[in-house]
Amino acid sequence: MMRYIFLLSAIASTLFAGAQNVGIGTSTPAAKLDVIGSIKITDGTEGADKILTSGNNGLATWATPPPPPFFSFSTDQSVSNGNFVGLGSASSVFIRNTIVVPYNCTLSSIVLSTRMQLIPGPVMATVWVQRPPGPPIATTLSVLVPEFNYFATTYGAVPLIMGDLVSVQVTTGSGLASGVAISVTYK
Repeated sequence: MMRYIFLLSAIASTLFAGAQNVGIGTSTPAAKLDVIGSIKITDGTEGADKILTSGNNGLATWATPPPPPFFSFSTDQSVSNGNFVGLGSASSVFIRNTIVVPYNCTLSSIVLSTRMQLIPGPVMATVWVQRPPGPPIATTLSVLVPEFNYFATTYGAVPLIMGDLVSVQVTTGSGLASGVAISVTYK
């Protein structure tokens, strides 16, 4: 009987102390609800790799995260061996004609595509990053082009900092036919 009286007393004091904070796993909560430990939210929308979001009313639900952001280099011309996609071949052009990285992130993949079928075999996509005022630094990622395909993907982890200048140079024995596009995803 004493347990029930204590429980009712605890519930009543929580309900009537509207301005007080409630803690789970802490005796000194620092917010309206202060939880020390893991939280499990099960509402039927949960799943692997989902993120918790809220609507205008503040109601939280689980959602599939948006696709990774990307930037793209493209040209309607062919790309000769060693050229920068969309920028030409002169290395001095790299410093002036690049994409400026919008925030700290990691380059996670490169997708190479053309209007014409790619010749099967390896293509090297060299990611040039310049962190002003330093010199450009190259990271080469190998793209293995499957037979009779229009695109190929490679994955990597190139750290980028907001303000970095980025370009992609393609190295292949025969060059690439017209309509070359390179999409770079980052996270």
